[in-house]
Amino acid sequence: MHDSEAERYVAALHTPTPLLYSTCDTNAALAVAYSARQLGVPASIFVPGGGAQFSAIRPKLELEGADVVEEGRTIREAYKAACDFVQGSEGAILIDTADEEAAIAGNATILSEITLQLKNQEPAVIITPVGSGGLLAGIITGLHQSHWYQVPIIAVETHNTNSFQQALLADSERDDQADESARPISGKTRALTTTTAASQSVSATPPPSLLPPLEDEPDNEDGELNQGPPGSRASNRSNSEGPSQLHSRVRVSSIDGRSAEPTIATCLSTGSVCPKALELSRVHPVVPISVSDAMAAEACRRFLDEHQMLIEVGSAAALSIVGKGLIHQVVPDLDHNSHVVVIVTGGANINFDRLDSYRQRFPYPAPIIAKSGQEVFMRMLDSTHPASSSGVAAMANSRYEYVRNFEQPDGLLPSTWLVVRVDGKGFSNFTTKHGFKKPNDIRALNLMNRAAKVVMENMDEIVISYGQSDEFSFVFSKDAKAYGRRASKLMTLLVSQFTSAYVFYWSEFFPDTKLQHPPAFDSRVVVYPSDRIMRDYLCWRQADCHINNMFNTCFWTLVDKGGLTPKEAEKRLAGTFKKDKHELLYGFDMNYNNELEIFKKGSVLVRDKILVDVVDRQNAVVTKREKPVVAIKHCDIIRDTFWEEHPEILGVEETQRPRRDEQ
Repeated sequence: MHDSEAERYVAALHTPTPLLYSTCDTNAALAVAYSARQLGVPASIFVPGGGAQFSAIRPKLELEGADVVEEGRTIREAYKAACDFVQGSEGAILIDTADEEAAIAGNATILSEITLQLKNQEPAVIITPVGSGGLLAGIITGLHQSHWYQVPIIAVETHNTNSFQQALLADSERDDQADESARPISGKTRALTTTTAASQSVSATPPPSLLPPLEDEPDNEDGELNQGPPGSRASNRSNSEGPSQLHSRVRVSSIDGRSAEPTIATCLSTGSVCPKALELSRVHPVVPISVSDAMAAEACRRFLDEHQMLIEVGSAAALSIVGKGLIHQVVPDLDHNSHVVVIVTGGANINFDRLDSYRQRFPYPAPIIAKSGQEVFMRMLDSTHPASSSGVAAMANSRYEYVRNFEQPDGLLPSTWLVVRVDGKGFSNFTTKHGFKKPNDIRALNLMNRAAKVVMENMDEIVISYGQSDEFSFVFSKDAKAYGRRASKLMTLLVSQFTSAYVFYWSEFFPDTKLQHPPAFDSRVVVYPSDRIMRDYLCWRQADCHINNMFNTCFWTLVDKGGLTPKEAEKRLAGTFKKDKHELLYGFDMNYNNELEIFKKGSVLVRDKILVDVVDRQNAVVTKREKPVVAIKHCDIIRDTFWEEHPEILGVEETQRPRRDEQ
């Protein structure tokens, strides 16, 4: 519960009322105690006895003036004791951060902060730890309030605390449409095991009970779930109800395969899942994943090293999904522009001594052992790390991994322009066999442009592309990080994508010509250290386009209209200058200046923005929004005008500098 939500809740009371709290979320307990002290209201915090979970923060709770009551040995027993106390105490209220309406609303405000930080850009995925489910319910509520109905959530637990995952798995097994629930979520995510279908509205009908009842607890005859603790605004029950009815909303998952060894992620070990979280998870894309304690402990250490901040292992479990690269298994379409949000909670129940004990207990780096539903994703330690004491063995074929030492690093210099140029291989024969028109075939040039557009749409670090004839040059920004700036990766991936797109769209531009044999392109990558040199490279390619096109236009005019053989035409043009070629074309009633711009200047692909209509279906409002697109132009890139119109390519400072020939 956020402090503001606890204060708002207590402020609504007419008389001082004890606040009774029972959960493993130590930070929420501190929030209740703090808010109660600020408002002058007594608070009692129910915790299980005999455990170390609350030992670190007990002095802090007492410092806030809260009465710490130890009842039972588990969170569930402590919660039951709190419910019994509330039932027998007049005017008492139980604050429950799991299903309490105010607490969920407080957690939902996290999305307001996310929206502000991302400047209203939709995140690709949100990763959050899950305990009793109150935080998860708040996040889903906030996403729906922001109209982000399709943003997937990865709900992370440790193997010994995965009540939420087991609850969803039990629900999936009862679903008559299990095949539908196994599809990728929203077309974006590929879960190790997926859960529910997305919806744009929260179902008003509570889901059936997914978990077994408490001991000595009869099922509700009317089949309804209680909506909140006694005395809370979320409750639809009177205080006259019996204890079993008060407890009916608390259910634990049946996890037969769970290890008897307790988890170090104590803030997640509730053993129960609030119905509201399960209900919302049925109408929003949620991927449950459990990770090992070793992975969570490693993420805890890494977060301290990188951010100088101590967090509890339960929070670090969520970070391990990113640190270990599992995020790409769940959301394969991520790129460097994707916004990945990780909710980091908890720091009250951690210290350096405890962190040091994790270091001694678990291997570093930890092997990946993650589970989602019925599927397990594993990657063991490599040969440079001995097998751990936890029984995780090294890979069986690790003795062969020495062959990787023969791979040579080919990273390109940082902070430099990267240009990958694609050239057709054997295209003279290819164009002849497929009947290309001479000297230029507009269909072939448009096909080249279409293939280049596909490349730019899939590699967003390309800032500009230039093409002519059977070649295309792709310019990556100076700070591009694609594929670690590895030359082999950039060349092979780009040329393969260009070639496949060329073949894929062939029939669109040559509907009456069957592809006789596969076209081939080669590629090279060149590093240019300065803006000026990179710009001069593009000028060189466009000047080459003009020179070659004028020669080819004259050559094929002499052959087609002048009756010369190719050898005679080539001899006729030898030693001629630009003026001579213009006069030659005038003799055939042709003006070179009237040729199409695409023939004379080639094709320039840049990133533009267009205004599109965006319909808000909830409010029936149409607004304008800029949409990035790849635009194809046939313009002069040698003069400064183009660069002044597109300062985003090189930067304003560069375009304002005079050219060398003007200095």
